[in-house]
Amino acid sequence: MKQRVTLTLNEDAVAYLDRLVEEEATNRSMIVEQIIVDYIHDRRQAELARQAAAFFAAPERAAEAAERQDWERLSAETLRDEP
Repeated sequence: MKQRVTLTLNEDAVAYLDRLVEEEATNRSMIVEQIIVDYIHDRRQAELARQAAAFFAAPERAAEAAERQDWERLSAETLRDEP
């Protein structure tokens, strides 16, 4: 369900918005909605990137190191056994 809202924008923002409306052959509401959707997507992507960086920057625990070594050993054995 959509809701009606009122926005107050400076003249430059309105002029840019209207140029986008012309280029895209749509209306202000659709342009503003797409800008917000894109912004939300970008924020989520940035947060995921931040979380991934924090995860990989954290020191590896002993159990994780042991598991990684097991996988590396299994990979090496599998590659060695291939014809």
